[in-house]
Amino acid sequence: MVLLVKCPNCGTHVVPKSNGQCPACQKENIQDLIRLAERSGGQINDRVGGPSAPASASPDKYRSPARNSIFLVLLLIVIVCAALVIWNRDDLPGTLVDNADKAWSRAMGWDSADAYREFYEGYPESPHAEEAKARYIRLHWPPLPKEVEEGPLLTSPTASDDSESRFLLHDRDSIYGEPFHRTVKAMCIEEVRTASTSPWQNPYCERVIGSIRREYLDRVIILGEKHLCRIMKDYLEYYHQSRPHLALDQNCPTPRVIESPSEGEVISIPKVGGLHRLYTWAG
Repeated sequence: MVLLVKCPNCGTHVVPKSNGQCPACQKENIQDLIRLAERSGGQINDRVGGPSAPASASPDKYRSPARNSIFLVLLLIVIVCAALVIWNRDDLPGTLVDNADKAWSRAMGWDSADAYREFYEGYPESPHAEEAKARYIRLHWPPLPKEVEEGPLLTSPTASDDSESRFLLHDRDSIYGEPFHRTVKAMCIEEVRTASTSPWQNPYCERVIGSIRREYLDRVIILGEKHLCRIMKDYLEYYHQSRPHLALDQNCPTPRVIESPSEGEVISIPKVGGLHRLYTWAG
């Protein structure tokens, strides 16, 4: 059974109680909503989704203010970075002299060997290049002691005899600085430098250095220069008097006497702090 009631809006038409309104009133309500939307520019309060933006509105109008602020800050950072890069360019027309003067001022401010080296390598045509090179040499390679500069080592070379050393073979380590070159030249000795990363060109020296590292220095902790000198003295004594060498038929640079088994039992003598041992007869 269907219960019929009058329309609550018009009071004329009879409709089922479950419908609420007659078709004429529903049509009139829809027309009212359309007219309201036209008057409000397309914004209609929807019960579920809330207010909607008009179709013709620009998206930037509804962008968050915080998002706009972040965008402006990033844009400002990009502009500042680009300006700094352009300001420090050295290859721009008409700015080479100005940049050389600025670089010289920075090098004088730092007053370091690296700063002067970067200047005379970057601006070789600058009038300050020679001064920068001289300052770099003075800071990177300290001058020789007075007794060495004025001593017979530099003033009276004696390398004219054939018995003296005429050549010095070494690698390209930075320790061989300007004072070393002057000293060797004053002694009438010609320097021969090995190629870069080619230790096999100086095999005897590299073999000794490798033996010292593998057999001793890699196994101890160095506490200072005096400690290093003391333990190296112990190792050199072991190297010359106790360590067997394949090239010497298992003998030492300082030859050892061949001992007979009849001299007693074998004993072990610790060397270089116990890292190595010398085995000999007790008798």
